[in-house]
Amino acid sequence: MSLHVPHDTPRGVGEADGTIAQGRFVMSDGTGALVIQATGPGSVVIGVSSSTAVDGDSIRCYIPGDYAMMQCGQALDITVSDDRDLTCAADGQAVKADGAEQVLARWCPVPGEGNASAESFIKVLVLGFGWANVDA
Repeated sequence: MSLHVPHDTPRGVGEADGTIAQGRFVMSDGTGALVIQATGPGSVVIGVSSSTAVDGDSIRCYIPGDYAMMQCGQALDITVSDDRDLTCAADGQAVKADGAEQVLARWCPVPGEGNASAESFIKVLVLGFGWANVDA
């Protein structure tokens, strides 16, 4: 038996500083007042954007603990468990975490889903900043 979990309703809301694409990791602008698109694996991610926003727009975000739809920055193989630990690319898209990179989200394939291609949208569990990638 498999379990299908639908993605959540985004619980976070903020004001965009610049353009933020849908399904990208987001972070605070440093002042805590605005939300910007994350810029790489070292970003202190606070969530995932639920839609596209431009400077000054209100934006809703999925926050840690939410299931979200996210855009892939590279192909992912459903048969490789390491492909499920995701971090942030320079453009905020989800990419495989490797080495000591922070695991910011976990790919949660739905029953019957195959490999994910670059630029496709996948379901993830948003973890946020602080989860270490531990090799077993």
